[in-house]
Amino acid sequence: MIYFNVCLNIAEGVILTMRKTILVVDDEEIIRNLFSRLFKKYRVFTAESGEEALNIIKDKSSDLVLLDLRMSGIDGQKTLRIIKSIAPHIPVIIISAYISLKVEKELLRDGAYAVIQKPFDLKKLKTMMSKVLAEKNK
Repeated sequence: MIYFNVCLNIAEGVILTMRKTILVVDDEEIIRNLFSRLFKKYRVFTAESGEEALNIIKDKSSDLVLLDLRMSGIDGQKTLRIIKSIAPHIPVIIISAYISLKVEKELLRDGAYAVIQKPFDLKKLKTMMSKVLAEKNK
């Protein structure tokens, strides 16, 4: 019985480590909770600020970051720049309701994988996420 439990725990650990990890950074709790529920096939970490997101990235590995642009404290653009300086391999998708063409170009130049405006098509976001994560496996 002990052997079975040890094997089961090891198998569960392997399955958990195989799941991709998404970090959702948004100052709105409802958005963080929504994304956590929508993306159940991934391990989802959430952060309500840029500062919290940076701490999570330093402590845990993430395969993808979904980042709001307008937040108190460190805004999304500055958070993106810091993420790219400490973990350039992590793709970042910016999601925001307030994006001018000028800012969008800056975000892409700063290393954002994509910029998506709210409200967005959830199916398109999921497709983009799958594509990003598949590219990361190559």
